[in-house]
Amino acid sequence: AAPLVWLDADTVFLREPSELRLPPKALAGVRPVHHRLIGLPWTAEPDGYWRAAYGERGLAEAFPVLTAIDREPIWPYFNAGLLALRPEAGIARAWREAAAALTGSAKAGVLLARGHYGTFLHQAALAGAILRIAGAGGVFELSLGYNYPAHMHGGCPEAIKPRSLDELYTLRYDRWDLAPDPDAYRIEATPRVREALARAAW
Repeated sequence: AAPLVWLDADTVFLREPSELRLPPKALAGVRPVHHRLIGLPWTAEPDGYWRAAYGERGLAEAFPVLTAIDREPIWPYFNAGLLALRPEAGIARAWREAAAALTGSAKAGVLLARGHYGTFLHQAALAGAILRIAGAGGVFELSLGYNYPAHMHGGCPEAIKPRSLDELYTLRYDRWDLAPDPDAYRIEATPRVREALARAAW
């Protein structure tokens, strides 16, 4: 079956997003979170919150990912702003159930009241659902040009920072003052992109 693509409403498509078709054995196409925040450094032992989020199978399938902007190795923790999922795998359903279970977990409860732990519970539950169903072998990491955070462009390392909007496939602007003005992104916009954004209905 064709992948189901889930995306936030602040997404702009700039080129044909061919990676969203997914390789044959992939069940989930994801991008890591932009910053670690509640995530765990890869060298850290999972706490009660993350043990509840991953479950035993998730812990066994875990592998390091690099945060999109800070480039820090962390335990699997994915951004929910853009996902490509095989519908038949049931990951979206498992994500919903995992979020409900994590909310009621005694192991996670002590941390839920602390700032970002509650705010990003949906992404912790997503990571657990993906690992439990897809396993490490079924996760496909989309390239940097997908789900690129325009509002964090200034913090992107120079070695990987896109020089033009033409290098990106999908962009997230996050703040209304950045959409659809290409100059606000502080990334070069070619005439093609400028014309397309000018025609967009906002």
